[in-house]
Amino acid sequence: MVGTGKEWTNPGLDVKDFIGTKFTTAPDGKLYQLPDQQFANLYWFRADWFARKDLQNKFKAKYGYDLGVPTNWSAYEDIANFFTNDVKELDGKKVYGHMDYGKKDPSLGWRFTDAWLSMAGTADKGLPNGLPVDEWGIRVAEDKCTPVGASVSRGGATNSPAAVYALTKYIDWMKKFAPSQAMGMTFSEAGPVPAQGQVAQQIFWYTAFTADMTKKGLPVVNADGSPKWRMAPSPYGPYWKQGMQNGYQDVGSWTFFKNTDPNRLAAAWLYAQFVTAKTVSLKKSLVGLTFIRDSDIHHEYLTKNAAKYGGLIEFYRSPARVAWTRPVPTCPTTRNSRNSGGRTWPRP
Repeated sequence: MVGTGKEWTNPGLDVKDFIGTKFTTAPDGKLYQLPDQQFANLYWFRADWFARKDLQNKFKAKYGYDLGVPTNWSAYEDIANFFTNDVKELDGKKVYGHMDYGKKDPSLGWRFTDAWLSMAGTADKGLPNGLPVDEWGIRVAEDKCTPVGASVSRGGATNSPAAVYALTKYIDWMKKFAPSQAMGMTFSEAGPVPAQGQVAQQIFWYTAFTADMTKKGLPVVNADGSPKWRMAPSPYGPYWKQGMQNGYQDVGSWTFFKNTDPNRLAAAWLYAQFVTAKTVSLKKSLVGLTFIRDSDIHHEYLTKNAAKYGGLIEFYRSPARVAWTRPVPTCPTTRNSRNSGGRTWPRP
């Protein structure tokens, strides 16, 4: 942008308006990627069911505390059991207290790294996120870049008590409280399931599915277009301590390679700026609800219509937007497979 690309850089690009640039800046202080999509993992629940007095009374009679957004995994399990085995049916349909996916697939990998293990308590405290051990359980050297091990014996945490606990709960909950087909689903297949109206809650839900959850006519949307559901911070496992990762956030980004033909590189850079330009970004934000610019998040339309999105706007306007972190910043020369901007998989 200040060198060979200066001639092709839009003077109105306004890099400071992008909310994800900290995610795409490496430890050397250089901006390596231009964000073009961003979403977080949050807890999702049927607020209309949680607000029913008959269900509230039944839950409190059994568990001794109020039915509400769980702050720990024990409470989440109680709610999952309650809806699956006590409530059983609502509006003539079987209901489930939990949803997940378990099919052998690349998406199963990021089910744990984004960041199921760290929400149970595998990562170290502090920012940048979890140094020297990150939410993947990988330990890095003092250069904050080079991976040195993932197992406990090598200083990591991928097979730590917290990780074992997380994996155990993942399997148990899916078998006991989720639809039977969940075990054979991938990320993309499982994502739309809560919108079908039979799931009470999901501990770890990608906000990238918000747009599909707000379409009129869905069982989870009221006649006036408002959602019957809400999103909230995910509960933590018993090994989690204050200062560990709050939650995962993904930033899809443009990356350009030095060895690319200069003409092709210029064309790619121009196109990247087009699809992230303020007018295009705003339209994309209103349709897909994956924000990349601060100006989009604070647009008047979203202020007037925030209630339609179940807490998404409030989340992105709050300090939580920063607290929900990315993977540990990476060294661009030695850890290319773990770029600081997220992944290169197709987004929903």
